[in-house]
Amino acid sequence: TETGDIKDILVKLDEVSVSMALGQAIQETGWGESRFLIQGNSIFAEWTWGGDGMLPRARKDGLIHRIKTFPTLYDSVDSYANNLNRTRYYAGFRRMRATLRAQDKPLYGRWLMSSMVRYSTQKDVYILEVKKIIRDNNLDDFNTVKLEPEVNT
Repeated sequence: TETGDIKDILVKLDEVSVSMALGQAIQETGWGESRFLIQGNSIFAEWTWGGDGMLPRARKDGLIHRIKTFPTLYDSVDSYANNLNRTRYYAGFRRMRATLRAQDKPLYGRWLMSSMVRYSTQKDVYILEVKKIIRDNNLDDFNTVKLEPEVNT
């Protein structure tokens, strides 16, 4: 962090709500049907501006981004968590998460999604769609699940 303050570090090292991640994964992949997921292990359709990545078919004129690809699904989840925990665009998410922690409240995805207005170009429409997915599928029930790294046997 810029300040080196342990409180700032802990805010950036906290977990991402499982229900929010599941809701966004469902929305971003069209329930697992997107070519970004199938061909590139990209669960969250993260943008990249380098030479790597998949070209979106319906990319608007003037935009130059691609969609990041990953060797494994775990790498996609890891990138998503790092993106939310590190980039300036999600400082509001980190503040809301820290507030919920300070109040000893659960990290419900349907609450945290309110802070994700910069995740999608669809802004509020996107937020409402993901909140509906979380609610309709009881995804907050999964908030205690932990993702383990792949183990090669």
